[in-house]
Amino acid sequence: MTRADADADKEHFDRSGNDQVVCVKEAKAAEIAIRADAEAQLKIWEANQTARDEGVATDAKAKEEGAAARNDAAAKMRDANYAVAKAKCDTLASADSDRCVQEAKKKYGM
Repeated sequence: MTRADADADKEHFDRSGNDQVVCVKEAKAAEIAIRADAEAQLKIWEANQTARDEGVATDAKAKEEGAAARNDAAAKMRDANYAVAKAKCDTLASADSDRCVQEAKKKYGM
């Protein structure tokens, strides 16, 4: 990380009130997405390794575990993105905020 990157990060997080809440939730959502994807890839790789080691009989199990890992990662990302959207809705007036939250729930399947 360069000095310019560090300065940009500091400026990005030098906010107050709801802007800061949204900023932090966006950062956490990005981290969750990266971790969930990495965990899913690792589980898929491990399942494939097991399938190669044990033969064809475990191939179906490897595919099942891979699908479960992808679904888990997608759920984590969806929850994190909903949290960001909801925080952004909090900046709006009451009626607009309620409508915004309902749209976020619909978009993210909550």
